[in-house]
Amino acid sequence: AGMPKELSMNGRKKIETLQKEFTEKFNYLTLVFRHEDGSPVDVQKTLAEIRTKKGADISIVASLKLDKLERNFLDHFGLYVEVAYLREGNLVHYDSGTGNTLNEANHWCEANGCERLDMEHASGQSVTPKTESTADPKAEAGLQQKLFKGLKLKFPDAVAKKIDKDNYLDIHVPSVNERYGTHLGFNTSGGVIKIVFYCRDGAFVDTVISQSDRFEQYSQGLRLLGNPEFEDAGEAVDAAVEFLIDIQRSVHDKYSAQGQHTGTKKAVPRKAEHPEIFQEEEAIHPTEDLTEQDSEETEQAEVSVAAEFDSEIAVENLDELDIKDRETADDIAEYIRKGRILTNLHYVNKALQANGFEVDNHQAYFFDSQVLISDMSYEGFLLVNMDGFYSNCIDKEIIQPIFSWSGVDDIEYSDHPEGCSIDIHSPEGTLTIRKVGSKSLKVLHTFYQNVWKEINSEFKEEPLIIWNKVWEMGIEEVGFDKPGQYFTFQSEAQGFEEDVRMEEKPTIIKSETEFIDNYHREFMCDNIWSRKGYPLDIIPFPNVFSSEEDKDKLFRNFSKEEVERIVRRIRSTGSLILLPFVREMLSRKISINLKPPFWFIPLVGYGNDIGSMLYFCQDGFFNCYKGAYSLINICHVDMWKDISVQKGYNGLFDSHEDDDRLSSLRVEWHNPRSGNNGAINVVEFHGENKGCTLEIVKAIWDSAWKSVVERSKGSAQFLLGPPPNMETFNSWEELLRWAEEG
Repeated sequence: AGMPKELSMNGRKKIETLQKEFTEKFNYLTLVFRHEDGSPVDVQKTLAEIRTKKGADISIVASLKLDKLERNFLDHFGLYVEVAYLREGNLVHYDSGTGNTLNEANHWCEANGCERLDMEHASGQSVTPKTESTADPKAEAGLQQKLFKGLKLKFPDAVAKKIDKDNYLDIHVPSVNERYGTHLGFNTSGGVIKIVFYCRDGAFVDTVISQSDRFEQYSQGLRLLGNPEFEDAGEAVDAAVEFLIDIQRSVHDKYSAQGQHTGTKKAVPRKAEHPEIFQEEEAIHPTEDLTEQDSEETEQAEVSVAAEFDSEIAVENLDELDIKDRETADDIAEYIRKGRILTNLHYVNKALQANGFEVDNHQAYFFDSQVLISDMSYEGFLLVNMDGFYSNCIDKEIIQPIFSWSGVDDIEYSDHPEGCSIDIHSPEGTLTIRKVGSKSLKVLHTFYQNVWKEINSEFKEEPLIIWNKVWEMGIEEVGFDKPGQYFTFQSEAQGFEEDVRMEEKPTIIKSETEFIDNYHREFMCDNIWSRKGYPLDIIPFPNVFSSEEDKDKLFRNFSKEEVERIVRRIRSTGSLILLPFVREMLSRKISINLKPPFWFIPLVGYGNDIGSMLYFCQDGFFNCYKGAYSLINICHVDMWKDISVQKGYNGLFDSHEDDDRLSSLRVEWHNPRSGNNGAINVVEFHGENKGCTLEIVKAIWDSAWKSVVERSKGSAQFLLGPPPNMETFNSWEELLRWAEEG
């Protein structure tokens, strides 16, 4: 669907009305309003009657992040607002610290068995969160809100992971430890307050303990020496603030004494020498496990990488890509109209990458570096591709969807003395986009009316776009590698009259649901986290499939015998296996600027925090821990010292209770620049009767990829050889037939 019509928080509206309007747009979500003391508001009152501040109006759109929405209400109106969903008859606070947008949160609720909200729940008539506490909910809520508010005054980055649900208030403070699995905890039971810092990172806990005698270790992290109790909320907040500052100081002193820096290193991508297999790639983004590097040195490395890979398009100012004068806009529009040209602007994604943005593999059809979006005049660039309209108008550092093609009924264009505008019409309303100082949007309007409108209409109700049928419509596709080619409408060394059809696009699946419903159940067995009541945070898996048959092409469990045959074949031949079909299927929904994987597992556990896919390719392990639609590197192969696979948890826990149903791969890593060492664990939940495919990952490393990494260190590229020999497979069945040959 298209972007929902903006909701305006008009002061004359009753809270009940605001809640109902919100739930009409997001059927699985509602807004819960509270006063500063934590007590619920009277939903029959207007916003003007209950607010304590009178700031600017708040506009709510699908691409707005939950934490931003909650901050806006507090900053503009002085109100505490929570986004909540309904499960088992109880309203539950949606964790705004996930970084999800309203649209993503709504889809998550739909995919995870939450209940659609009726108007009774939406209007706040049943808003008490589920609690196991026997304490007075209002008093408990008021205390936890007071504690959170007090802490946030000193740590503005603090995010409430759990609040007003029970006796435990959990607050994530990224400036203390950016791993989302950590939090400051207030235990508010029994009329007293206790403080802990929950952290499963043993190295972090050891560092803090070694630098201060004011803390003690407990089973789940750190706490103040003697575990003191506080009866006054203000005293508890002061103690918590001092606690966090001391933790920060302890970590800083540790690294300062070693002459290390605490910035996050950004791994430098390599160029590969095997163009048929590995094409030029973009920078990857390791997590905090890829430790400490001087920020100035990192910035210089990133600049040099951009200059080396994208010298022609590594522009400092994206406005160099803009159509600036009316004559150029008229000429391009006329070319598109006469030739019915589908324009592929290859240089746009490269320029965005060079400027630090993450993009997918869908080429741009149109781009302008500065437009004004909606009646609120949100400022940002406009990127249009086969999926719809994207911008950084909400968050300047992130490209987000603002309108999908499936929601477009029509687009109208208007000329203005100061520029131009388009109105995108949908059943849910109209979105206006304005351009000042140029007529560039005329090109986009012409493209829509003469090219994409017919494509959109033809395939709107179909599960996929069949590109051969598009070409049969008389639409021609022309690619441009540089802005100058586009401005003069000349394809590379060919000229417009000798257009060359670009390679056929991958099939794009239009799925009925955004995510695979409870997909973890197929790939997870009983484990220590679920038994202890701290289940892993499962990242939703985007629904890239058109049917159950299509799903079976990617999701597969392997028998023990099949795993043994694959491992034996890899070790005996020293072959490097490549699975391009995995990348093709995932890229239907997920942004993948990576090479084909050596191996893929739909779901594994990472350390003590999350469950996500494993995408093992030339740079190491990738997962979706920052969001379901992009892959992030968690440990680059240049830092791998040793890997091992064992039954059970392989050093993560002492428990051997699950040795018969899960296995763990442990990577010991070393950062040669900082001198730091560490380890990460990847846990596969294969069950008692299936094979552990992490053994295949280890075989690939031992027999093929480790030697490439070793001989390539110090080089700007992977020195591929042979050896190893490359073996490419377009299905799991092809791989198994190859394994049986050995």
